[in-house]
Amino acid sequence: GPISLKLRPAVRRLYEQMAEPKWVIAMGECTICGGPYYDSYSVVKGSYTFVPTDIFIPGCPVRPEALIDGFLKLSAKIKAERTGWVRTKKGRLVSAREGQLMDMQKGEYTYEVPQVRT
Repeated sequence: GPISLKLRPAVRRLYEQMAEPKWVIAMGECTICGGPYYDSYSVVKGSYTFVPTDIFIPGCPVRPEALIDGFLKLSAKIKAERTGWVRTKKGRLVSAREGQLMDMQKGEYTYEVPQVRT
């Protein structure tokens, strides 16, 4: 649901108290961007503004398929962090390095390719 400004410090404190490694999932439109309460003076405009968020699961309410997909993406992210490699939907094995971006529309990992000097 929506996160109020009054609750924001408590959520941030909970995040800081979590042991490493830690991952955050924002689930539902209210948590992701404030939902229908976006214009309210007492609602945070998204959890990502004060807590680093790894996975966003959209929906109001969240559909079961989206929830499963979000957990699978988190699982792939955890595996990539542990092994240093991730497999795209096209089957390519690529390095999971800093600056990795997740394309939410296509469900694929994308990377900036470093320029090779010759």
